[in-house]
Amino acid sequence: LDVKQNVMLTSTSGTLDEILAQVLGKKYEYQVKDNYVLISEKKVSTPDEVKKVTIKGVVKDKKGELLPGVSVLLKGTVIGVATDVKGEFTLVIPEQEKIMLMFTFIGMKTKTIEYKKQEKPIVVILEDNVTEMDEVVVTGYQEIKKTRMTGSVEVVTSKDIANKGYTSIEDVLKGQMAGVAVMNLSGRPGAQATIRIRGINSLTGDTDPIWIIDGMPLSGDVPEISMGGTEFQETVLTSGIGNIPPDDIESITVLKDAAATAIYGSRAANGVIVVTTKAPQAGKLKIYVQGGMNIEMPDLSSYDLLNARDKLELERIVGLYDDEDDVVNDRALKEKYGQLYSEVLKGVNTHWLSQPVQTGIGQKYNLRLEGGNESFRWGTNISYNSVIGAMKGSERNTFSGTVTLSYSVKNVLFKNQTSIDINKGKESKYGTFSDYAKMNPYYRIKDENGEYIKVYTIKGTKQYNPLYNARLGVIDEDKYTLITNNFSIEWSINHDLRLRAQLGLQKKNSTSDNYLPADHTTFATATDSDSYFRKGKYTYGTGEDINIDANVTLSYSKIFHEKHQLYAGFDYSIAQKKNHFYTFIVEGFPDGKLDFIGNALQYEKNGVPKGTEELSRRVGFTGNVNYIYNNRYFMDLSFRVDGSSLFGTKNKFAPFWSAGIGWNVHNEKFMQSQNIVNNLRIRGSYGETGSQQFASYQALSTFQSYTGKRYIIWNGAELMGLGNEKLKWQVTKQLNGGVEVGLFDGRLSASFDIYSKKTSNLLSQMDLPLANGFSSYVDNVGEVKNTGYEAMISGYLMRDTHRNIIWSMTAKLAYTKNEITKLSEAIKRQNELYKSKDVE
Repeated sequence: LDVKQNVMLTSTSGTLDEILAQVLGKKYEYQVKDNYVLISEKKVSTPDEVKKVTIKGVVKDKKGELLPGVSVLLKGTVIGVATDVKGEFTLVIPEQEKIMLMFTFIGMKTKTIEYKKQEKPIVVILEDNVTEMDEVVVTGYQEIKKTRMTGSVEVVTSKDIANKGYTSIEDVLKGQMAGVAVMNLSGRPGAQATIRIRGINSLTGDTDPIWIIDGMPLSGDVPEISMGGTEFQETVLTSGIGNIPPDDIESITVLKDAAATAIYGSRAANGVIVVTTKAPQAGKLKIYVQGGMNIEMPDLSSYDLLNARDKLELERIVGLYDDEDDVVNDRALKEKYGQLYSEVLKGVNTHWLSQPVQTGIGQKYNLRLEGGNESFRWGTNISYNSVIGAMKGSERNTFSGTVTLSYSVKNVLFKNQTSIDINKGKESKYGTFSDYAKMNPYYRIKDENGEYIKVYTIKGTKQYNPLYNARLGVIDEDKYTLITNNFSIEWSINHDLRLRAQLGLQKKNSTSDNYLPADHTTFATATDSDSYFRKGKYTYGTGEDINIDANVTLSYSKIFHEKHQLYAGFDYSIAQKKNHFYTFIVEGFPDGKLDFIGNALQYEKNGVPKGTEELSRRVGFTGNVNYIYNNRYFMDLSFRVDGSSLFGTKNKFAPFWSAGIGWNVHNEKFMQSQNIVNNLRIRGSYGETGSQQFASYQALSTFQSYTGKRYIIWNGAELMGLGNEKLKWQVTKQLNGGVEVGLFDGRLSASFDIYSKKTSNLLSQMDLPLANGFSSYVDNVGEVKNTGYEAMISGYLMRDTHRNIIWSMTAKLAYTKNEITKLSEAIKRQNELYKSKDVE
């Protein structure tokens, strides 16, 4: 067959016969066998009748499971059939001297046998092809088989997620990957978890990895770092991560070492997490509906606090109720002890920890629709997630909607994804949990009249009842609307060359409301008339974040002489992050029920409206090469140059790079004679990545205008903080070595990685004499080193006929040692500043 022949269809509508008639013309013919279209060249009939041979048989795997859909071909021809649902086939071919049959099936090794005209049906056993079943790693720039990567990566697929009841991406990552720690330190419902990949490599900056969603980076948090006394508003845009329903995820890839992450340059020091969502499938309308519950349960088992009797006795022993220097006070303390002891004898033993908590039961729903044809596909997703927190009164509700469109014309593919997330959170009126851990168990919650006790006093020290505020009309809410649009165009210039351009836009509008009624314990110390009429406080905040990301990637992939496989790519990217946040504080609410901001009597005393803003830009150039020889030896090379407005003029650009090599030992000739080891891979890499996770303007001496003082009609300006034009990029040097092994046709697999990460030019606050006008400035202070190892072993017992694993077990172990190795240079610079009389 002339497989290189190009055919242009004049119409894409019609029956199968009509379409194939246009495609095949008069030179070829076809037949349909078991849902397969078999194309062959038309033969000129001759008067002599050709003798036929009928071959029957069955195809199984090594476990004896029947294999439907196996292609059975007469070698060297296009004559063939496919096995039916019972794994059986019947093939009629022209009689010839030597008949060779070839059996092919996805995920199985191709097998060729000779038919020796036996009378009984033949039985063919196919073996697993581990190489074909390798995981495909999505790096955000390319898709590559894991067996051809020198970097350390781990992948979670949709099969690992399905029907597990995960509520968020963070839940999916928990315990799934060695060296990836997921912690929710705040305990707030819906709060983004803290993720650490191979330890911490920063003192003050953000140590979270960057997220790549369907090829586009999701803007991260701006850490709240003080610059000479000025605090920058923390903006959270990564909240969009938690709004992706886990069941809509196709794969999650974690890139750990330099060889895997260097293509992201200045953002990759903390690792990279690449998320790929499910693309719409062509065909008839498909509807997926899912529902479930979220359960948040408090765990108090780690608290072991004294009961009322033991706590009071401990206080007596340490002399809390004794005052040898003051007889009158000593008598008062003894009376207080007697009152508390009487309460203990009456059975007072308050379990404060149980007061503010509950078992929160929320609900979640997800509806996904998709359809279209091969040229135009569409998909839409609507989800609702309600999380009721373990603290009473805390909850977070999220509504998300996404529309995905895909259109292909000839060799150009257009994709666009638009999503909107509406999130509303409510914090508990019960305050923080730590307040309850500090309460004494011999305190009653209510007095004899059934009213909440407001304050407890011992030895002049007041302790307020946190439950007292819970009954008031406290408001602590926040909400945001996040709109994201990602557009991409991909042009397959030819079979080997591809050009892709992407543009991502993200806009977030957020507000926050915090109201404390006049009866709140915050105002308990207000005694004078002015303070009295300032009781009650309302804080309102509003902000906007706009982020733009764009990149153009040119990639080339080619196989030479069947043994040399080359991939080369070049990428140019730009990004801008801009945000502002305003805060207004008003006071004086005569009635606790009047919680509308317009009911306030005045603004905060001596206060003015506050606002913060931030603008940063980034540009990057990336080149990477991947080469594989005969599927045995492979290497990776990456080089990137990043420029950022976060740094001063002397260090605006910085280079990052990586190199790695690997060896697929199982593909060597000396490994083909055994059937125990089916996968053995050795790899190693070294490279440098960076980090720019800190607030804008820290490298610059920035002024802000103020209106509080003026000269005649001119306003003044004041220095916000001491800039540092010599501020350098944090650079992380990473060395990684690993080995992977698979035994017994993949039934047992194991991997081991050992690594060393050293981050230099650490950013931190440096103290200054107050005579300089500012208490600190930001500088590069030293180095931190992470060393460790990761190990994994997994196995399965059996698979079903669809190649799905029925029973499996996995164990993973990770160890990381984190240590600060150098701070001397920073101390020297600080001493010089202390000695200097003038500070530039």
